[in-house]
Amino acid sequence: MLDAWEANVPGAAGATDELRELVDESYDELLETHSDAFDTFLTEYEGGIDTQSELSDEFLAALEEQYDLLLDAHEEIETQSVEATAQVGEQVDELQDQIEDVQAQIRDVSEQAADAIEA
Repeated sequence: MLDAWEANVPGAAGATDELRELVDESYDELLETHSDAFDTFLTEYEGGIDTQSELSDEFLAALEEQYDLLLDAHEEIETQSVEATAQVGEQVDELQDQIEDVQAQIRDVSEQAADAIEA
């Protein structure tokens, strides 16, 4: 476009040289600005990825810790349940022995009463 203007307008050669230089400088500035903007974008994007990665790692560590606490609590409850069941079993056995003793005493008393009635 500048070539056509320079060819058709007398005395425009000096002005078009300045204009070309100005356009070239503007284009170079545009490229540099674009490069800077893209570099800034990449830096921020990578920083965001790093931050997200750190947050994910922290979340997973906290989740693992909570899981370990839950597992420990479950194991403790299981241990307590087994112990309580064993104690109840022992108490039932003791109660059954006592009931058998009472039944034997009732039987003896009944036999003694029957013998006393017959005599």
